[in-house]
Amino acid sequence: MKYLLAPLTIFLLLLTACGGSKPGTSTSSDRPFDPERDRRELIGTTWTATQIFGEDVSAPDGRRAPYLTFTADGRVQGHTGCNPINGNYTLEEGLRIRFEQMTTGLAFCQDVPYETNFKEVLNTADNFTVREGELRLNKARMAALAVFEAE
Repeated sequence: MKYLLAPLTIFLLLLTACGGSKPGTSTSSDRPFDPERDRRELIGTTWTATQIFGEDVSAPDGRRAPYLTFTADGRVQGHTGCNPINGNYTLEEGLRIRFEQMTTGLAFCQDVPYETNFKEVLNTADNFTVREGELRLNKARMAALAVFEAE
């Protein structure tokens, strides 16, 4: 009997340690694809960039930090910190996201060094997570390309 207790205890500890993620978090492996639920996590909120490629974003005087707003009909609009930006987004299984037909204004803003990087994030990102009022746009399993806060 005592020989059975040790393996059973180890099994129960392993089973407990392998539990899923906390409720209220979004990861690609813990739930089935539901584009409407995934879209609801994005829409109705303005997402302001706090980091782009690991660098903190601080808006120059008189300017606003880059932001994105997602609509229920698959459109995304926002601002690069210098120019307005608009386009479409598509959600796919695994919290995958694709930005398409992105257009932006042509103003030159020397004091907005992150505008090019912001546009590169939208061209590169292929998945996202939303957790506790924070949106992360990612590429594969690398560190977040950009981090946004809900306003």
